[in-house]
Formats: sequence, C-alpha cells, structure tokens
Amino acid sequence: MKNPAKHNKPRTSDEPAELRRRAELRLKDRQSKKAPNQGDADDQRQLHELEVHQIELEMQNEELLDSRTAMEALLEKYTDLYDFAPVGYLTLDRGGVIREANLAGASLLGIARSALINGRFGHFVSVAGRPAFGAFLQQVFESKVRQCCDVTLQVEARPPLEVELEAIAFESGQACRVAVTDITARKRAESDRLILDKLESTGILAAGIAHDFNNLLTIILLNLELARMHTPLDEKLARHLDEARKPVCWPAA
Repeated sequence: MKNPAKHNKPRTSDEPAELRRRAELRLKDRQSKKAPNQGDADDQRQLHELEVHQIELEMQNEELLDSRTAMEALLEKYTDLYDFAPVGYLTLDRGGVIREANLAGASLLGIARSALINGRFGHFVSVAGRPAFGAFLQQVFESKVRQCCDVTLQVEARPPLEVELEAIAFESGQACRVAVTDITARKRAESDRLILDKLESTGILAAGIAHDFNNLLTIILLNLELARMHTPLDEKLARHLDEARKPVCWPAA
C-alpha cells in the first residue's frame, strides 16, 4: 500500500536533477519565442545558468503557493467539521484548563466559546463527580489510550446534565482531546427501565403470595365446610362457622 503522506508530497520535494530538467525545458520554450542572443560563449553559459536558476525558483514558488492553497482549503474544511460537529469537542491541558472548544461543546456548557477558553472544565462538573473526573484526567495522560467516564455537569440556570467523556492524549502529552456526549435521555431511560423492572418483580412476588394465600384459604374453607357437615352443631356454633366462611371485607386505608 502506498504511503498517503509520501504520495501527497509537494512537488518542491523533487530531486534537484528533475527540477533542473523541467527548468531547462521551460527556458528552451521561452528562448524559442525570442531572437537568439549573440555574444561570448562564457557569458552565454553564465546567462543560461542564471536563467535556469531563476526559472527553478519561479517553479518552486508556484508549487509552494499551490501547496499553501490546498492546505488552507483542507484547514477550512476540517475547521467546519470540528465546529459544526453534533458532539462537543474540547481540548484540555494537564490541569483540566480548556484550550479549545467547538460550538457544540460551548452549547453543552451553556457559555460563549470566547468566555470558555482558559476556564477549568472541572468547575462545570458536580461537586460529587469532581474526584472521579480528576482521576479520569490523570488516567488519560498516564495511559495514552482512550478513556471514558460519566459525569454530571452543573450548568447555571439549567437542570443537571449527564454526559459521557471520551478522551485521548495528544502525542506531545501536554493536552488531550475530549468528546462530550449528552446522555441525559439515556440515563433517564435506564432509570425508568430499572423502576419498571422493580415493579414487575414486585408484581410477580405479590402474585405468588396471593396464590399461596388463596391455597391456604381454600383449605380453611374446605375444613370449615367439613366441620359443618359432620359435627353436631348448636345454633351458636353454626352461626360462627357461617361467619368464618364469609369473604373478608378489609377497611379502606
């Protein structure tokens, strides 16, 4: 596989011999369009060398300008991708100071991007979550591999925001890129699911208890009926057995 970086090298990196050959061709083309110059052979040779060197410089300058234009176009393209990404991106130094932020990141933190720069990201993390965030940031720089952490952001005049942080340190080891994703809806759904699971478990337990209770009541009622059928009863005892067989009506809470 070709190395993309090598394949896209500017033409200014051509070997001097190749640059010389191209300059000679351009000079030859120019000279064919003007009358030949008569003079001393040594002077002609020196003039030729100067003209070739001038053309080499012109060609290198043209190539540098082309490379600069291409790099500026790429920079503009990736700046747009960074700024308008749906995920918040921040660049933090080792102390957690915000060095860069895209528009989504500034929006999540509820502050203008210009005012965000040089502020500490930890100030936006809930007090309870700051120790975990500090440990996470330390691990990012020590491990040099991607790390993840969930924290709660406390933004003024807004409800708490649950976010997932995903970060990796730069090669320099002096800063890291952090992706900030709002997971509030996901956390709420997980909480609702947990509540539903608990209610479902409670319902199953209650149904089991009711089933067992009904079995016991059936046995009791059957024994009451047998007692009424096979035991000589006076009026008072019969009345008590009939009362015991009636359904219970519990008073309302």
